[in-house]
Amino acid sequence: AGAALIVTYHGALALDMYYLISRVLIAKQRAMYSVVDRFLFKFGLGAFLDLACCIAGTRAMATEILKKGHLLCVAPGGVREALFSGPNYEIMWNRRSGFAQVAIDADAPVLPMFTKNIREAVRTFTPIGKGKNIGVLE
Repeated sequence: AGAALIVTYHGALALDMYYLISRVLIAKQRAMYSVVDRFLFKFGLGAFLDLACCIAGTRAMATEILKKGHLLCVAPGGVREALFSGPNYEIMWNRRSGFAQVAIDADAPVLPMFTKNIREAVRTFTPIGKGKNIGVLE
């Protein structure tokens, strides 16, 4: 019933997250917050994203959500990982480690999550080589 930070791999479609959010809401009657890319708020989706407990996610905002006892999900690889990670599920976090500091600051446990075959839900183009614009369909 307490706070937790769920850290997940970002599949091409976050179908696993949609399921988890729905399951937690139905089974536990608990909302789960999700950190989403800021660009989603630029398409007039703000009201829907607020309703779905999605945040653009500053560290301070994420820490506050956890300190209030909520669940928070983050996929550090984001859209880049969703689109360009290969068939071996390479993690593309770069230097993104703010989520770890958020968990420390909020004194919240980190729950790692990985959904087997989530990349197979949707086929994406992957780059042939560094700096190339042409890709191959996985």
